[in-house]
Amino acid sequence: MEFLREYLFKELLIKGNLNLKELSEVLNLNEKRLRDVIRPYSNFFEVRGSEVRIKDAVNLILALWKEGFRMDELLRYSNWRYFEELCCRLFSEASFHALRGLHFSYEGKRYEVDVVALRDPYVIVIDCKRWRRAMRSRVEVFANRHLERCKALAKELWHLKRLNALIGKWRTAKIVPILLTLLEESVKLVNGVAIVPLFKLRGFIKELPYLLEDLTVFESSRREGKLA
Repeated sequence: MEFLREYLFKELLIKGNLNLKELSEVLNLNEKRLRDVIRPYSNFFEVRGSEVRIKDAVNLILALWKEGFRMDELLRYSNWRYFEELCCRLFSEASFHALRGLHFSYEGKRYEVDVVALRDPYVIVIDCKRWRRAMRSRVEVFANRHLERCKALAKELWHLKRLNALIGKWRTAKIVPILLTLLEESVKLVNGVAIVPLFKLRGFIKELPYLLEDLTVFESSRREGKLA
């Protein structure tokens, strides 16, 4: 039963929907057995006949996580946006305003941020990575790119209309770069960039004020509109 449940949910997260009748024929199982597996999670699905479609992937993932499912296995092959949405959810739980897909330009170069989380005075800039392994040389390359991205954001922060309503009353901001991964390992620092496994993110957020001295942080002032 455990294997079947894991298989069903992985397939649903990858495809977004399943036909239970067709799947029962492929697996040589009674369709009722498949329905029994997903019934406890019915709040997260729309069911029409034999067709099952996910309607709340993030809460489904959180529910499965609480039951002991490995987060990396749930997210590694699923839709990319679920990873980013889950990141936003965890920051929102900690009273941050979290946004996906921030685009901006600086000195003629375009940048994209997967997730940005804001809570005065912190601007947490998250680059989401679904790595299978984290080779040191590879991580350093991405860490340095992210530092460049964050430095550019610090310069442009006060000019971005999408953020203006959220930081309009701030005087200064601390821009903190993070690479968020699905790896099952401890938090690491590479060139001042925190490499944070998703399952450790809640703890990292709580400890953030005490970690700043070890991180590369770009401070930006509204008055000057540039790096402090």
